[in-house]
Amino acid sequence: MPARSLIARFAAIGLLAAIILIGVFGVAAPLQTAYSDTARRISVLYQDLANQEATLRGTEARRRSLDKLKKAGTIRDLTLPASSAGIAAAGMQERLARIVETAGGRLTTVQVLETASPGPVSRIGLRLQFTADTTQLRDILRSLEYSRPVTILDNVFIHSNSARAVGVERPLVVRLDVYAFLRRAL
Repeated sequence: MPARSLIARFAAIGLLAAIILIGVFGVAAPLQTAYSDTARRISVLYQDLANQEATLRGTEARRRSLDKLKKAGTIRDLTLPASSAGIAAAGMQERLARIVETAGGRLTTVQVLETASPGPVSRIGLRLQFTADTTQLRDILRSLEYSRPVTILDNVFIHSNSARAVGVERPLVVRLDVYAFLRRAL
């Protein structure tokens, strides 16, 4: 075989190899990258869809719960049963005094806070100060948490009567703001 035809064959094989490499790296690799990116985006979109469906299921469940509460009439239990803010505050004061005394604490002061009326409800607030031990305080807080109407606690301040409070009957002084809501007549 002549040397020229051998060189031509090697050149043809080299050219074919170069074309194949250009095809692999110039066309196939970018296509593979684009395919991977698209697959990753599709995966993210499926995850977003699953999250939105879960949110929708949760929203529907909350809507069903609210409808169930409305049908049962228990929403009225969440607000104070009074005709005016003054009557509501007095009823709230009696109820809170009963809760503190039932737990064994001693109510020392009650102050009526300013009534706020942001919408269809009025917020009635009382600032309480009482003495109790830790068990009594736990019982008072538990009663406030589970009782009706709903009460919200704010500005809770607890401190010890003295540095040597061991053996003292009610070693804690507790001050807190208690809020409840009164539905206004429509």
